Amino acid sequence: MMTVTSDHTAWAAIPTAQKQEFRRDVWRKRPISHLLVLPLLLFVAILLIGPIFAMLSRSVENPELRAGLPTLAQSLNDWSEEQLPEAKIFYALAQDLSNPDLRPERAVAPVTPYYLLAALDLRVDDSGSVVRADPEQRIFIDILLHLLWVSVVMMIVCLLIAFPVANFMVLPLYSVMQGIPPSYMRAAASLGARPLQVFWRVYLPMTLPGIGAGCLLTFILAVGYYIPPALVGGAQDQKIGYSIAFFTDTRLNWGMASALSFILLSCILALYVGLGRFVGIGQLVGIDK
Repeated sequence: MMTVTSDHTAWAAIPTAQKQEFRRDVWRKRPISHLLVLPLLLFVAILLIGPIFAMLSRSVENPELRAGLPTLAQSLNDWSEEQLPEAKIFYALAQDLSNPDLRPERAVAPVTPYYLLAALDLRVDDSGSVVRADPEQRIFIDILLHLLWVSVVMMIVCLLIAFPVANFMVLPLYSVMQGIPPSYMRAAASLGARPLQVFWRVYLPMTLPGIGAGCLLTFILAVGYYIPPALVGGAQDQKIGYSIAFFTDTRLNWGMASALSFILLSCILALYVGLGRFVGIGQLVGIDK
């Protein structure tokens, strides 16, 4: 506490002109530091963000018909949908079908909400309205809610046993605890605080960044862990990660897999934002000390 006070006193004693010159010097050097991390940012953008964006774009992308029936797709753009199609549309269909390499798909638009709606147990009826899917097809929301519940339970359990043992929780906690000066606890005790009060009001609040990082890490690991629950718990404990792997590896339905991944990623980002508002984004990622 004395060191912090002396630092503020020394800074206040510096003339204003020197402070302004110091700030200008810092701002002049800041672009250089940004240039040093530019290769890393490009590496992350090309090899991480780019592939993730390309995969998630498949959840709304629907290029099959335009690629498979280009003549028909172009003809349907001129159709008003208020009357029967003209003869040229049927001619375009026959022309495209005569090519053995082309086959029809379900929609014309290059972007479709079909996969995202299906991932939310919704569908578009004959009138164009978005309605709930048939009961036997409503599976993904129940799986997602069950997954989130189990993941939250696992996150809480890991938090409760984190201080002594949990691997993925103890490292973020330890990195934060290591930077907490012991003098703070001694100062609180010298002011008359009991050990429990010292822990609850001084030590625990300073470990919140580690708690947030550990909870986020264990939650993400629990979300992606689907093989042992499926083997031990059976079909009722099936996780949404299994559905993503099934549509990716078995059915080769990248649109549905991307839509489920988008919903799951949105839940994780929502948790990240929530922890960021509670703990602080800067402290959560280790920027603010």
